[in-house]
This record gives sequence, C-alpha cells and structure tokens, in this order.
Amino acid sequence: MTHIAVEIGTPDEREAEDISMALVEERLVAGTRLTSGPSHYHWEGAVYDEEYCSITAFTLEEHFEALCEVVRDLHSDDLPGITYTDIDGTDEFLQWITDETR
Repeated sequence: MTHIAVEIGTPDEREAEDISMALVEERLVAGTRLTSGPSHYHWEGAVYDEEYCSITAFTLEEHFEALCEVVRDLHSDDLPGITYTDIDGTDEFLQWITDETR
C-alpha cells in the first residue's frame, strides 16, 4: 500500500476549498492542507504571474485516478496541475490516511 501526497493548483481560494471539501467528503483523501502564493507559468504562448492556491491532499495511490476525476469535474482550468509524491511518515499518520480513505 502506497501513501501519497497529491498537489493540486487552483486559481482561487474558493475553488481550492470546494475541491478540498469534495475530496474529503467522498473519502478519497484523509485530509488536505491549503496554501496560496504567487505562481508563474507559460500557457498558450504567454507568461503568467498570478496568485494560485495549492491543495496538498493525503491519500492512497489506489485512489489517485478517482481523485483526478473529481478535480477535473470541479476545476476551472483547461489543464489542472495534479501531481503526487510517495510519502512516508509516522505509523500513526499513515494509519490515519489508510483508515479515513477506506
């Protein structure tokens, strides 16, 4: 069983909160952490400098595809930035993730 931290960028705080709550309510993630700050990126030939919110969601790798479907349905960007990293942690934290996503 692989525990992962999923990063999702959103263009505003309200959208981040909506996506975060949907993922928690559907038990696709055990919990989330929201942060915000400047974001710089290329899109369709232009360089953008905008404020973005980032959701860090804690889940199991087996839930990743279902999580992506929810994010795509709720996200306003044409190409939502969704990445994940395998994580390790205390036995209690990893068990919490497992318990809350089953």
